[in-house]
Amino acid sequence: MPALMYWPGKLKQRKVTDTMIVYDILPTLIHLAGAKLPEELHIEGINLWPAVTGTSTLKERILYWRSTRNFALRKGQWKLIHNGKTPEEGNNELYNISEDPYETHDLAKEKPTKLEELKQELVRQFAMDL
Repeated sequence: MPALMYWPGKLKQRKVTDTMIVYDILPTLIHLAGAKLPEELHIEGINLWPAVTGTSTLKERILYWRSTRNFALRKGQWKLIHNGKTPEEGNNELYNISEDPYETHDLAKEKPTKLEELKQELVRQFAMDL
């Protein structure tokens, strides 16, 4: 999902393509305020400021989220959507979002190895989420 940041005098116009997620906003704002994020809060997000300013790029990371009826996982250019109430039941969709940003071509049947890799990671993330 595209986002826009505007801060005259602080940010130069540029395009950032690093993978970010909404829960990165709090750690970034805390950094900008000059405060320290208390570790006992167990915030999952990271400070995006180095990527936003261009002083560094973000390391590849796994993003995981879920709703009442599906799960999703992103790793690099790959995105797995699992439609079901648990990882064991339901069906999967697999997309290469670098080549197919609108998720129009499901690759689950064409890329079984990649699908299995991401399914295993989804199960691991789900177990940590309980």
